[in-house]
Amino acid sequence: MTEARRTRYRNPEEIARYLQSLPAEDSGDSEDEEVLDAANIVQNAREESDESDTDSLPDAGNNEVPQRMVARDGTEWRRISDNQNRGQTPRLNIFRANIGPTSYATRGIRMHSPLSAFRLFVDEPMLRSIQRHTNSHIEATESSAIPVTLDHLEKFIGLQIARGVLCASNTSVKALWEKQWGPPIFSNTMSRSSFEFTMSHMRFDDSQRRQHRLREDRFSLVSDIWDSFISNCQRCYIPNTELTIDEQLFPCKTRCPFTQYMASKPDKFGIKFWFLVDNDSKYLFNARPYLGRDPTRRPGTDVPLDVCMKLMQPLYGFGYNVTTDNYFSSLKLANALAEKKTTLVGTIRRQRREVPDGEALMKQRSLYDSEVYSTTMNGRDITSLTIYKAKKNKTIYLLSTMHPSVSIDVQHSKKLPETISMYNRTKVGVDVLDQMSRYFTCKSGTRRWPMAVFFNILDISSINAWILYKEVTGQEISRREFLLQLVMEMCRPNETQTQVYLPVQRDVAPRHHCQVSENGQTCKNKSNNMCVQCSFFCCGRHIGSKSVTVFCVNCNN
Repeated sequence: MTEARRTRYRNPEEIARYLQSLPAEDSGDSEDEEVLDAANIVQNAREESDESDTDSLPDAGNNEVPQRMVARDGTEWRRISDNQNRGQTPRLNIFRANIGPTSYATRGIRMHSPLSAFRLFVDEPMLRSIQRHTNSHIEATESSAIPVTLDHLEKFIGLQIARGVLCASNTSVKALWEKQWGPPIFSNTMSRSSFEFTMSHMRFDDSQRRQHRLREDRFSLVSDIWDSFISNCQRCYIPNTELTIDEQLFPCKTRCPFTQYMASKPDKFGIKFWFLVDNDSKYLFNARPYLGRDPTRRPGTDVPLDVCMKLMQPLYGFGYNVTTDNYFSSLKLANALAEKKTTLVGTIRRQRREVPDGEALMKQRSLYDSEVYSTTMNGRDITSLTIYKAKKNKTIYLLSTMHPSVSIDVQHSKKLPETISMYNRTKVGVDVLDQMSRYFTCKSGTRRWPMAVFFNILDISSINAWILYKEVTGQEISRREFLLQLVMEMCRPNETQTQVYLPVQRDVAPRHHCQVSENGQTCKNKSNNMCVQCSFFCCGRHIGSKSVTVFCVNCNN
């Protein structure tokens, strides 16, 4: 055989095909020498293939799987076999908490009283704080108006929840108070002017200290009641072992310095919150707003790591497991949570430096094939990486510190690994909670973002109260029925006390052109304000004073 033929056919399969293509009429000693020479070429090619690097990915015709893979940052991953018997429970997964409602919540909830459960979250200190700041704003703007009381404030919240349960959040206030078509609960509770007056003057912070607080906290306009609400959520319930961390985009297009745009969300614009939710009961345990750059974040700590560590801080050391998506999951986060005796299960992006390249490995594999690798932390193999071929051109990477060894369900049609099955079961906690809050949301039109945050507090409070009420009382009550009973308790008629919060309003006159002349020219604006002295119509620009009565600029002078 010539040297040209030796250099051309380097693959053993190609050499075999070449031997089969040799002419059959060759005979004698030349044929024996040709066959012997070809056999030596095959042996040399196989030896060269065996001497290649064992850490590199296999060729298309080689079914061998690399036993060791090194990521770009130097993290070494070793292949582990499928384990059908996991053996003893890992130390990080030993749960040390009593789940369910706390004794504080159990003492506060009464039978047949949804309001008692709701007051655990929107309690009296929160209402008194809102009342104090609202009355301060009323005194500064409407000196003749009567301050609001706690009972009036509670009825206002009840009517706002009624707008959500009746799916009338986008219905105008005027239509809700119509005598013929409006629901009677609104007109029987308070007048429309009182409702609109409370909506426009409701405040949640001290206006005198606002500028100073805004320099330190961009959320200061509503941070006081938000912190009280989160504290009440953590005081009333101990979540189950499986938690979920994800984001919520509360729809809001008001003028807000930290409004976010997310193209993947239905409403696109809104205020983003990080939620920590019990996956079994969908109870919100902890939450944080996203305010942009956080000055309190330690240098070298990314946003996902900082958010997860702060959300999980009240639950360190109890053996919880948290499920995250690929935005949060990283090997650094998994190791940080493991030091706090908390495990992590979540998808991870293949672009991260600690993730080895598994695309070429799974490219030649069959559909639904998987490989499991592990790495060490403090001398123990506690972090596993599952590489799963979900589709023809889609490979899933899943990181877990809960599964040192991973078993594969061969009975399943898709041969799902244990980590994939758990992630699919526990990833929906925040999404379900967000869906529930949107279904009966009390969010209505507003131009102030603190009011939108307050609507979100009311939505989440009603859901948490419903969860607690069912577990404490043992009643199987639907969420709609719970909200209807809650509204009836909050909007109860009070015949012993007549509440008037606005000065007596005069009859509204039809709109006319402003009759006040300015520099010999008649104003073209329209208004229904009439001067009580000269009976001229005057627009807002030509009103001299307005409390209960209206004086034009001429009569006011």
